[in-house]
Amino acid sequence: MRLLLLLLLGLQINAYAQSSDKKFESSEHLLAACNAGVRAIDGDRTAPALDWNICVGYITGFLDGLLSERVNAKFICVPEKVTLGQLARVMVKHFEANPNTLHHHRVMGIEEALVRAYPCRK
Repeated sequence: MRLLLLLLLGLQINAYAQSSDKKFESSEHLLAACNAGVRAIDGDRTAPALDWNICVGYITGFLDGLLSERVNAKFICVPEKVTLGQLARVMVKHFEANPNTLHHHRVMGIEEALVRAYPCRK
């Protein structure tokens, strides 16, 4: 499953890499992608699958990096049973509640959303 996601993400990144649009790096773009994913989960068949894959790809990539590097691991503690759909909803909720941060790089947006949603207990 993860290999399939990585393959799909790689194809999508290649398509976007050919564009010079830096907006792709923003949290605003991630919000749009995750919004599409949440709509798809809720049964909207018009939601673009490409956007859903981007949302899932960035969230899982961020979490994989978090686990492998242990960067911020003492601040973000995502429960094992959390689904990708739930994580997408966390992103959408965070970005909609904080529209003034949408110009930030998507990594900063993901980090901030996860720190707020899943802080580690001290």
